[in-house]
Amino acid sequence: MAFEGRAHALDLLRLHFAVAGFGFAGVFGKLLFLSPVAIVAGRTGFAALSLGLLMLARPSLRGDGKAWHSLIPPGVLLALHWWLFFQSIRVSSVAVALVSFSAFPVLVILWEALAHRRVPALRDLAAALIALAGVAVIVPRFDLSDTALRGVLWGLASGVAFAVIVLWNRRQVQSSSPWLLAFVQNLVAFAVLLPLALAEGVRPTAREWGILACLGIIFTAGTHGFFVRSLRSVPAKVASLVCTLEPAYGILASALVLKEIPTVRTVLGAVLVIGAVVSVTLKASAGSPDSL
Repeated sequence: MAFEGRAHALDLLRLHFAVAGFGFAGVFGKLLFLSPVAIVAGRTGFAALSLGLLMLARPSLRGDGKAWHSLIPPGVLLALHWWLFFQSIRVSSVAVALVSFSAFPVLVILWEALAHRRVPALRDLAAALIALAGVAVIVPRFDLSDTALRGVLWGLASGVAFAVIVLWNRRQVQSSSPWLLAFVQNLVAFAVLLPLALAEGVRPTAREWGILACLGIIFTAGTHGFFVRSLRSVPAKVASLVCTLEPAYGILASALVLKEIPTVRTVLGAVLVIGAVVSVTLKASAGSPDSL
């Protein structure tokens, strides 16, 4: 029992490290003086390389590998999602991008209800309105010349793209290895964006290559590994709730590393969005055996 308790504590720690890594990844959008296309191409390239080498070393992680072709469309969407996300950071701040993107779980809940041709539950509609209110609070004035508004629009678009990825992957993960899924989607995203990055004439410095490698290997492939590993003993409900802390971790990281102190509006918006996401997460996982 003591061993199981320690194992669970370690897995929970891995989960928090993974979610903190997800949030910290946004900081790289400010540390790198490259276009969003170049940043995402580098990130996905290094992530695919490290995941590919890992599966070569441990073939059992690949699964049967039969459904890899069905992972191509979400790979294209992954490229779009991350490009939109880093574009949001480029025009505004890490905090604005994270808060506006983080409303995506509410979109997933509403989307699934509509896909099954049922009226969304009142609680879900209320959560969606609260999340939208949280995003709206961030914007001081609704004028396209305002950087916060443009950041929110890019961030929301990133969230929509990620919501589609989540819905797609939810079906695929039942028959495909999560490691293969991550590898193929990162590889496809890299293949899509590399020609565009080359067309831009990108010439990263040695420092930028090092940061891109860190982003792709540690804060993409590494965080994915920590997250998957943590699910061995952490219930799905707990994992989903911890994931809602991503914007909080990201805002803290940007404040410490970039000295980007969030405005009162941004903090209030984050509280509303996280509250809405926690609400739908609790409801979605309440009936799951994994949550017990």
